[in-house]
Amino acid sequence: MKLPLSCDAHYYSHFMSTAQSEALFKWLMTRFDLEEPEVMDFPDGSQKPILPRRMIF
Repeated sequence: MKLPLSCDAHYYSHFMSTAQSEALFKWLMTRFDLEEPEVMDFPDGSQKPILPRRMIF
């Protein structure tokens, strides 16, 4: 995958097992309210609500 930052990115299909990903998801859901938007503040003073659960890294 080529990124505009002139670096390489790689996809690791076995980064974590299904059991690990389910445990992580459960941990996140019990500790954070992912239903409410989070507000990002921008340098120009504007704000934008985002839904963190929809971001993929």
